[in-house]
Amino acid sequence: MATQKRGLLKSPVFWTVAYIVLILLFNDFWWWNTYEPLIFGWVPVWLFWEWVLHLVFWIGIFYYTYKVWPEPPAEYRVDRQTPS
Repeated sequence: MATQKRGLLKSPVFWTVAYIVLILLFNDFWWWNTYEPLIFGWVPVWLFWEWVLHLVFWIGIFYYTYKVWPEPPAEYRVDRQTPS
């Protein structure tokens, strides 16, 4: 069995660690009971932090599913033929 050299972004360990770090960052205890500074003049900093983390989380999910997700084994593939 030949071994393939995989890049860092295709490593399951990288994605596991990255999502554990993101989950830990969602618990932003350092901004509890903080109402200032306001981002854009009306968004509390803790809410802006949540938005940024959600954006990073979803970009990571989309990247993983389109670029890293492995192809299904041949026995599970469905040959889709277009109707003529």
